[in-house]
Amino acid sequence: MKHQTVDPVFKGVFFDFDGTLVDSEPLHFQAEKVALNSRGISFDLTDKKDLIGGTVKGTAERICAKYGIQDVDSFFIERESVFHKLVDSTLAFIPGAQSLIEVLSRKGVLIALVTSGTPDYVFSFLNKHQITKRFQSIVTMSDVELHKPCPDPYVKALELTSLNPNESIAIEDSPTGVISAQKAKIPCVFIDDGETKLACGSDNLFRVKDLKSVDVQLLNKLYKKHNT
Repeated sequence: MKHQTVDPVFKGVFFDFDGTLVDSEPLHFQAEKVALNSRGISFDLTDKKDLIGGTVKGTAERICAKYGIQDVDSFFIERESVFHKLVDSTLAFIPGAQSLIEVLSRKGVLIALVTSGTPDYVFSFLNKHQITKRFQSIVTMSDVELHKPCPDPYVKALELTSLNPNESIAIEDSPTGVISAQKAKIPCVFIDDGETKLACGSDNLFRVKDLKSVDVQLLNKLYKKHNT
């Protein structure tokens, strides 16, 4: 594969987790759908589209506000119970995730995880698949007060890796995550299904259809574009 024969000119890659490395978005949707259906509210993928990105608790709060649910804590507890059962039984890597991480690690690229997920959820999955040590730094919901789309998660990752924004590249699958990376001055690869609206500039942004489209050659191209 071409990304195995090209040397990187960048120093670090910051991965989002949900929807970027792991195929968790269908599980989030199913958990929210179950919790809403038990309250007599229908919920489909069109409704979910505008709710991708941000923390799980923040999304639950937005759902409750949208549908007039008063007891946010009760909704969140039910949603989390369903979600974690699904995670234990079905959560898997996005196609291309493990191979890209392997290639970057082998070529000496610093890899960090920048996620709005909870530490228990994230570390449980990474430890299960024995991949935790591949990440030099892991920033979760608990590590910052302000979350995506604020730049704080990426600023924290830069601090932990001692990298500058112009040495790094972020990989995201939601506008919320892209905006967070761009506010931190980090160029970003946006995994775009073609239906997502993204209201931000494109001078430091590459859109790709899936993670399998991302390789060292493409990351080099984005790095050079951003730094010229």
